[in-house]
Amino acid sequence: MSSILNLLNNDTGSDDDQKIRNNTSHSPQRVKQQDFPKMPLNGMLNDESTPPPNPLPNEPEPVAHSHTNGTNDSDSNRRSSAAEINYIISHNGPSLPSKPSDSPHEEKPLPHHYETPPIWAQSCRPGRFRKEYNPNVSPFVVPSNEYMRRVQMERQQQQQQQLQYAHQWQGRRPVLFYENIALKKPVVDCGLPYSFFDMMPYDDISRKIVSWLYANLDNIKNNGGDLNNLEVEIKLGKIIDKSTDRRINFPIVTETLLDPEFARASTRFEAGVEDELIKYIQNDVDKAAKKFPDSEDNTKHHHIRNLGSRTTTDQIYHFSRSDAGREIVKPVRVTMDENNREVERITKKNVASHAINLPGSLLDLRISINLELPQNPMEYDVSKLRPISTRKKDRISYETRGLRIDITRVKATSSIKPDIIYTKEVELEFDNKLLVDWFEKASSGEDENGAAYMEELVRLNLDSARLIVRHASDSRQFK
Repeated sequence: MSSILNLLNNDTGSDDDQKIRNNTSHSPQRVKQQDFPKMPLNGMLNDESTPPPNPLPNEPEPVAHSHTNGTNDSDSNRRSSAAEINYIISHNGPSLPSKPSDSPHEEKPLPHHYETPPIWAQSCRPGRFRKEYNPNVSPFVVPSNEYMRRVQMERQQQQQQQLQYAHQWQGRRPVLFYENIALKKPVVDCGLPYSFFDMMPYDDISRKIVSWLYANLDNIKNNGGDLNNLEVEIKLGKIIDKSTDRRINFPIVTETLLDPEFARASTRFEAGVEDELIKYIQNDVDKAAKKFPDSEDNTKHHHIRNLGSRTTTDQIYHFSRSDAGREIVKPVRVTMDENNREVERITKKNVASHAINLPGSLLDLRISINLELPQNPMEYDVSKLRPISTRKKDRISYETRGLRIDITRVKATSSIKPDIIYTKEVELEFDNKLLVDWFEKASSGEDENGAAYMEELVRLNLDSARLIVRHASDSRQFK
């Protein structure tokens, strides 16, 4: 029994129990600072901008000295482990690696280089992947639509083929623009209904235009205006962005109707057609007039009459008038016909305008509502005045039911600028008599189809302008 008691009294327990008793019975011994390896601050903060300290692989482990009896071995092992951890942290940061690296300056492996570019990197092919140049094959340019792609392929191969819907070629372009399947919607009877509801939807732009036109005509009539002085016309030109002074370039691929407020604030319309396009337009209109000639009996549903050429001179004068204490400048246009020497004085007032952007073509459209108000010659005597500007016009006109097409060559001079400006203009003017007649029937309720007739008149003029612009643009691009 005495031997057992002696063993219990002399047993100090396990190393862990001994550490706990040492920590509770004695205050921990301070270890000298020089006994531990120096730890740089960048190792603790994982600062990559400061290089790590030189490794000390052969440096002996520091031994901490203690004056506490019976705890030398355990304290030495514990402090040695702490020094080793601090040394690893100083080299590798706070996180312990699973396998310490032999060299802290080990280089990272280079990125993988593909022997063959992946699919997402094959749009731009370097020289070693490029095909051999064949001088007999011209580079293929992808047109904007499927029809243009077929045209380009046929021109490269110099073949003439019979395409669908009686599409014929003569040389390098279609015989007549109205036989072109890209410009003309084919009328075929294949037994299909118009739609699921057996109805044909209206053209959105035509409906917007006719609603806008109806509202403005109604406003003119309610304000006492004379609709006999009305002029509605479509002009060919370009919509120019005021900020860049270039043609607008919206992220769209189909024609669109610009908001009037945006068009007025951010754009301007420059009427005019290039010389080369005028040749194509003149040629196409002449061919159409020959195909649908004006006959004496006029039994044909569609016929075109060539009105011949006409030369006029427009002179613009400014007259000052006082209105409620304010000075107002009123421009008056004096037009003289060179053929019969007739003179008319009018003031042209713009009521409203709509711009139509055609991104797939070289030209845009502007449809305008104007009032041409005749002026009294006695009130506006121009014999002693000098004109502000002069425009001499050589015009050739074509007329069919519902519209008139004017192709004009203009020579303009100004009293402000001495330069002479030559321009070419193309405009399509609505048949004013038909327009006013159908408007009156629609507004009075006399004919419930009056608004539908107006919409057909708008469609006729818009489609005619579209065909002219599209074919002139195609002829220019693929000549």
